[in-house]
Amino acid sequence: MKLSTNQIEIIRAQIARSIQIQSLQDDVLDHVCCSLEEQEDLECEFEEAVQCAVNVLAPAGLHELQRHTLLLLNTKYIVMKKFMYLLGLLSAIASSMGVCFKLLHLPGADFLLTYGFLALTLLYLPMQAIVWSDSYAKSSVLKKLEVLFTLLSGLFTGSAIVLRLFHISGTPVELIFIGGAVLFSFGFLPVLFFSLYKRAVA
Repeated sequence: MKLSTNQIEIIRAQIARSIQIQSLQDDVLDHVCCSLEEQEDLECEFEEAVQCAVNVLAPAGLHELQRHTLLLLNTKYIVMKKFMYLLGLLSAIASSMGVCFKLLHLPGADFLLTYGFLALTLLYLPMQAIVWSDSYAKSSVLKKLEVLFTLLSGLFTGSAIVLRLFHISGTPVELIFIGGAVLFSFGFLPVLFFSLYKRAVA
């Protein structure tokens, strides 16, 4: 059978939900489409046929296929991602606990807030930007905008908080913070919800 453009895009969207590596997405899409087109006539519904073809290719799931692919391709990449997510987790915990300590007037609040936001803004966000630039190099414009607004709003907001915590004078902290809030509210959120809407009606 011959797949329509709309059917191919449905398969692509399903694969993209589980696989972030663009080249692997293309390979899996090609394999699934070839598998479906080799069938003379689908014996079941289209969605079931797609799922069956995916299960034949990756019995443990597409997430597991991606994980094994990454391990085979680049062990250093896996180590970097583990370190990056650990850093992100620790800095987020430090920041949130710093806010909690500050509200409860407990000692150590300034230390947790300062170094938590410093690590989040100056270390985690740049590393995440590198990973995302590799993962979404061939993605749609909407996805690229979503990633761009996420990084910029996080960078602006985090920088403003760090500047305020260090009491650095001569910098427009309020404008930087407002810029981050505007990018998040009128950049990231509209793009995110428009992307979700497009997936829902696809």
